[in-house]
Amino acid sequence: MADSVITIESGAFMHCKSLVYVKLSRNLQYIVRDTFFNCISLVSLFIPSSCRGIGYAAFERCPKLIMLSVPQHTVLEEDVIVGTALIEKSPFEKLPNGTYPVYDDINGWIKSINNGRNCTLHRICCSTYENEALPISEAIYEVVREQGPQMLQAENKIGITPLQYLAENPYLENIDEMKMLRRYMLEMIRR
Repeated sequence: MADSVITIESGAFMHCKSLVYVKLSRNLQYIVRDTFFNCISLVSLFIPSSCRGIGYAAFERCPKLIMLSVPQHTVLEEDVIVGTALIEKSPFEKLPNGTYPVYDDINGWIKSINNGRNCTLHRICCSTYENEALPISEAIYEVVREQGPQMLQAENKIGITPLQYLAENPYLENIDEMKMLRRYMLEMIRR
């Protein structure tokens, strides 16, 4: 998607049954209601930090959607993830009428998936921008160096590892995990 796109209109990708991958505009501000409704092959989506809001049922009935990285400041409307693998991993249970209680709690939970103490790498690997002061690859390496390479395989509360986020994140395509691990091993040998 071109970086000139600031809004994805309602239903833009609705029923795109083969849609697996989308690299959103780095300047995207709004994802309107039902945008990705019933995209049955969509597994992951990394929302850029520019996004201000995601509309009602934007990802409803995307049964494979498990990785949804949403900035803390992005406002989520109701039913954003109903019918996704992500809601199935949540601690929330459906009510008898098939709805979920308290959407503010669910939306807060979505944003907190990678906020745990052991999720530093998860947060970095979900990033949608390069920090000029410290490139993402260097930020990842610093955590690996401090906490050990096993952290690349640490699961967050929905069972996703930093390596899985790296494999799916279209904004971090140029990160070579093997090169990073070789660097780590050489540094450990030199000590």
